[in-house]
Amino acid sequence: MIKTFYRIQYTRKAARNLRALPTDVSHRFVQAFKDIACGEGHWDIKKMKGQQALRLRIGRYRALFLKDNAALVIVIIQVAGRGDIYS
Repeated sequence: MIKTFYRIQYTRKAARNLRALPTDVSHRFVQAFKDIACGEGHWDIKKMKGQQALRLRIGRYRALFLKDNAALVIVIIQVAGRGDIYS
């Protein structure tokens, strides 16, 4: 079986939001996206209704991202607390 690795890209907003999070939470998000890019781990991921975006939940924080299977890239759109991510 051939393992597919995705490239990870952060939007400016997502990178800025990630730096603003508590250190332990931001490290968990970075590790989660590395695992997702390698096809490893079991994370709380759901598809957003009416959108192509996916949602990753870690504690009370959320990340919205796109996974492009054709280009083998994961684009992190936004990372924030639960109340701020959906507005």
